[in-house]
Amino acid sequence: MKWNSHIKYLRSKPNTSYYMIGSLKNVMSPYIIRTMYFECFHVHLRYGLVLCGSDHESKRIFQFQKKLIRIIGKADQHTSCRNLFKDLNILPLPCLYKSQVVCSVKLKHGKHEI
Repeated sequence: MKWNSHIKYLRSKPNTSYYMIGSLKNVMSPYIIRTMYFECFHVHLRYGLVLCGSDHESKRIFQFQKKLIRIIGKADQHTSCRNLFKDLNILPLPCLYKSQVVCSVKLKHGKHEI
């Protein structure tokens, strides 16, 4: 699996996610918008993350993730996302990657103990 092709796929996904979330942010509650984020973008973000998430190209996807978080949190483009991620209970891409790697290692290690 090539991470670059997955990055291209993820970059096309956001156009749909960005448009949908951006156009509904004023009509729907933040909870529903957050749910849409998980359904439209986050699920694709997690795919193959353990294998390819450390690639330098993932920085672009993280930047896009921050754009979506700012839309959901109704913040301007210069606002730091740190508190928005916390408030929305969404892991930033680098933390999500670390979490997936740790879970993967624990799962593999647990199988050897049996």
